[in-house]
Amino acid sequence: MFTPMSTWTELYPRIQNDPRYTAMLGQPGSSPLELFWDEIEQLNDQVYKTRKLLESCMREHRFRVHKDTPLEEVVRFASEQCKDVDMKHIEYVFRQLVVKAERREEEEREEERMRRARRKRRAAEELRLAMLEIEDLGATWEEERPRIVLMEAFQELDDENEAHRVFDSVVAKLHDKPESKLRRDDSVRKRPRSPAIDHEVVSVENAQETQSESAPGGHSSDLEEGEMLG
Repeated sequence: MFTPMSTWTELYPRIQNDPRYTAMLGQPGSSPLELFWDEIEQLNDQVYKTRKLLESCMREHRFRVHKDTPLEEVVRFASEQCKDVDMKHIEYVFRQLVVKAERREEEEREEERMRRARRKRRAAEELRLAMLEIEDLGATWEEERPRIVLMEAFQELDDENEAHRVFDSVVAKLHDKPESKLRRDDSVRKRPRSPAIDHEVVSVENAQETQSESAPGGHSSDLEEGEMLG
C-alpha cells in the first residue's frame, strides 16, 4: 500500500472514511499522520540500504548507471550479480541512481567546458605573443595566415575565428603603440609655458646682463659718460 514515494495527500482521500482511520482520531498515542511518516521513513531506510549494496556490487563489477540506462538493464544486472540486493525496492533505487548519474554527468560536462576554456585562453595568449614578431604592420590576415597556421599555438587553439581576432588585436596594438608615443611627445613640445615660468626666465636674463656689465674689463655707464665729456 505504501511506497517510499507516497505522500499523505495521496493517501488521505483513500482512508478518510475507513472505520480504522476514524477510530484512531482523538485517541492517545501517535496520530495517523505520524504513523504514516514513520512507515515512510522505514521504507526509505530500506531503499538506502538496498542502494548501498547495489552500488558496492556495481563497483565490484565495473557496472555504471547513466541517465539513459534502462531499468531492465539494472534489474538484470542486480538479479545476476548482486544476490543480497532486495529486488522489492529496485525501482526506487534505480530512480536515485539515475538522478545521481544526471548530476555527475552535468558536473563532468562543466569541468570539461572549463578545461577547454583554460586551454583556449592559454593558446590564445601564446599565439598573441608569437604574433608580436610581425614586422609588416600593413599585412592583412590573409597575407599572414599561411605563416600563422603553422604555429603550434594556432594548432592548440583550433579556432580560426579566434586566431583572426587575436591577429587583429595584435596589429592594432602594434599600430597604436608608436602613435601614442608620438602624440605624447607632440603634446610635451606644444604645451604652453605658464606665466610664472616666463617671469623666471626674464629674471634670469636680467641677472645675467647685470653680471656682464659689472665684470672686470667691462665699461659702466658712468665711465662712458665721462669719456664723452672729456
